[in-house]
Amino acid sequence: MYVYNASPTVQDNAITENQYGIYVNAGSAGIYTDNFIFGNFDYGIFRVAGGVTVDASGTYWGDASGPYDPSDDRAVGGFYNPDGLGDPVSDGVTYYPWVGLSDMDLDGLADELELRMGTDPLDSDTDDDGIIDGDEDADHDTFRDVGETDPLNPDTDGDGVFDGTELGLTEPQRPWDTNLG
Repeated sequence: MYVYNASPTVQDNAITENQYGIYVNAGSAGIYTDNFIFGNFDYGIFRVAGGVTVDASGTYWGDASGPYDPSDDRAVGGFYNPDGLGDPVSDGVTYYPWVGLSDMDLDGLADELELRMGTDPLDSDTDDDGIIDGDEDADHDTFRDVGETDPLNPDTDGDGVFDGTELGLTEPQRPWDTNLG
């Protein structure tokens, strides 16, 4: 997302797999709170020097440790988080408090992401197809991409065979067929 001479409010979005998640040009501002910003290549949010401070609090950055911020600008009201393992942020981005996500069913998908995509954060295999939810949405972006199966549909391709069986992870389920020969 490229912001030029604007001050948008961007909330409750997944912003992932971009060069810059959000690029805020000088003269722009905005509110970028409560998003999922992770998996971007250069920055989660980059604010051009001299611009207005932007608010990105309440955001998940790809890791519970928060965004990577190696530049100590606390003396001028900024933040410093050199141990953050999430997407990097530039100076002039208010990111505290961030969201550190939990995974109660240990399927590799954060509970908040599961609630967003409709899977059960207390059931590691929501659709009971033999594949845990975090493996079905392998890149954890809440979208079904090429090569992924649908964690809400046990038979993603609709051919009558559960996804786990097709991938060789589970035995075929044929309770009506007692003659397997």
